[in-house]
Amino acid sequence: MPLPLSDPMHAEPSEERDAALWERLGRGRRDPLSRSELTAAYGQTASPSLRQVLAERLGCQGPDAWPLLQELVERFGPEPALVRAMGMTRHPGARDQLLQWWQANESAPGAAELLASLRCWGAQVDPELIAAGLQRAERTARLAALELLQFQVHHHSSDALLDLCAPVLADPRPEVVVAGLRLLQRRSDAAVVETIAQIAADEPVPPVLEAALEALGCIGSEASALALIGLIGRVNDQAGQRALDRQIQSQFRHRERMREALAEARAAGVLDPARAERLLSRPG
Repeated sequence: MPLPLSDPMHAEPSEERDAALWERLGRGRRDPLSRSELTAAYGQTASPSLRQVLAERLGCQGPDAWPLLQELVERFGPEPALVRAMGMTRHPGARDQLLQWWQANESAPGAAELLASLRCWGAQVDPELIAAGLQRAERTARLAALELLQFQVHHHSSDALLDLCAPVLADPRPEVVVAGLRLLQRRSDAAVVETIAQIAADEPVPPVLEAALEALGCIGSEASALALIGLIGRVNDQAGQRALDRQIQSQFRHRERMREALAEARAAGVLDPARAERLLSRPG
């Protein structure tokens, strides 16, 4: 049964109409709303959650939805739901509009939404835009900028990449630092390994420590494996020591070099014999 969608320019919000929309949306593929119905329905509800779902469904229609989203933006402005939907269309016109808004509103509220909506064009986004996003204080802006940087993580020198990530790695929120470490683990440069190892050695909060150890383990180079051994005696938290041991035991590619380094650590008195033997055994 079709929804009673009247002229969107004159329809008043209605709880009855909202209920009918939710019911129709719940039927999903069995009775999907057309692009024109989604567009009309967006203008007939004042419910933010319903508008979010309607915009997402419209954005999922791909490039063909862009002209309809343009109409909605002209009427309602760059509402968050519409901004997110624009990114979903992957239409060049939507990208250009998002970039235009960013240039005009870089320091205004809602810039984080613009960054997040540019995700599917990450490889094409100007690095200066990403750098500006990483410099912003909002958690959402930094996380969105990190997602964009993932597409360009191999385009920068290690020094440039670390400069870009410096605000993230100094962020007081663990989840932001963890996201930065997970990005850096995609590089094996000596400077990156040293930076991650130093973060682990500074005894950060448990989520950051574990992420730093995992990053060194994931890099999997000889330098990162030796960096893990270098943290023996510097990670004092028991849970951190267990996480460190797991990462050391997983470094099978550099077994002989690690055996030498573990022997050196044992001789220096920073590693007891029982732990050394355990680290040289395969886990499980």
